[in-house]
Amino acid sequence: MAEVLVKSLYKAMQLLSYFDAKHPEWGISELSKKSNTLKSTVYNILSTLEMCDILQKNPANGKYSLGIKTLEMGNIYLSSNNSYEIIRGYMEQVSNNIGESVHLARLSDYEVIYIATAAPRAYSTRSIAGYRTDIHSTAIGKVLLSHSSPEYIEAYFEKAFRKGVEAHTTHTITDEAKFREELRWVREHGYAMDNVEHEYGIRCMSVPLRNSKGQIHLAMSISAPSPRLEDEKIPTYLEMLQRSADEISLRI
Repeated sequence: MAEVLVKSLYKAMQLLSYFDAKHPEWGISELSKKSNTLKSTVYNILSTLEMCDILQKNPANGKYSLGIKTLEMGNIYLSSNNSYEIIRGYMEQVSNNIGESVHLARLSDYEVIYIATAAPRAYSTRSIAGYRTDIHSTAIGKVLLSHSSPEYIEAYFEKAFRKGVEAHTTHTITDEAKFREELRWVREHGYAMDNVEHEYGIRCMSVPLRNSKGQIHLAMSISAPSPRLEDEKIPTYLEMLQRSADEISLRI
């Protein structure tokens, strides 16, 4: 790890990292306990971030949540990256062709972080952009992990499976040996499935996205209620995903 040059800024970024989809709001005492940081330090940092509109304070309970500036910065990040605009077009095409949601994600700190969602025109769906979740229970996480370096994969198992992973449903793979076999299957077949492993009633399938150099940092997935994502549809959906992935690799 590189030397921290501005320790107060580093601490502020650490505190910001605790704000996520599962914990969108934090009080000073809660965050102090969670981060093992003095309350006075947490107060000073959060107050400063509030002044910059990076955080906002709820007057009803005194807790903090992400402010409007983070939304502006997120939109700038996406709009300034031409690759995401290209991928978004393919996501929307697949979504409208099959009538299901399509997601884009990458790995970050041994978790999946979703970047964008495309929903068919017939209905709208909640975007999960910015949402973090487990690798082991998602098709998109399996695809990305299976194409990661051996060093990253071993570090992941040390961090996750050795400490025990969460069983989101009765179908979630929580045994290390079985999950290693699952990764081998994904590498062999070129795609991954989430067979009601992350959420009851939902199935997903995912393929990796390669850039022009053959590198894999992103993956795309189809998510649908399990009765609609039947085994018979998998070959057709897989062909659509892989065709889009091949075309994307020529453009990014």
